[in-house]
Amino acid sequence: MSKFSSGANVGASLAGAAGAAGNTGMDTAGAIAQINAAAEAENEINLATTYAQLREAGPKNMKSLTQG
Repeated sequence: MSKFSSGANVGASLAGAAGAAGNTGMDTAGAIAQINAAAEAENEINLATTYAQLREAGPKNMKSLTQG
């Protein structure tokens, strides 16, 4: 996904992770795939949140946001 993911892409990632989470009785490979899907969804949310904060803060305040 691009670094400018839309809300729809984040929603699709969450839907995929939710679908995997509802799958009980899976083997180790399935559990690892579920963990990876959830991590990807979380990363997309965090990235979208960061870019929204950067756009809202404007160019002068971006440095302070990106340095913690």
